[in-house]
Amino acid sequence: YMGASSLQFTIARFIAPLVIGLSGWMPPLGVFSIILLCTLISALITQQMFRKLPNGLGQNGSGTRSDNTPEAV
Repeated sequence: YMGASSLQFTIARFIAPLVIGLSGWMPPLGVFSIILLCTLISALITQQMFRKLPNGLGQNGSGTRSDNTPEAV
């Protein structure tokens, strides 16, 4: 979890300067479209990642196992 969290900020630190550079010669709608595209791609990757989890969040999305017993934190 901590590795994925820090990776999120690392990727954001990489993309932010690129988007700022693009905003100099693209209209605001174009910059927004790029940010939206990155967001949708990351949502799809996250969804695929949770589907591959065994008997946890990927099965029913509730944070409990499929036999309805809470997972240990």
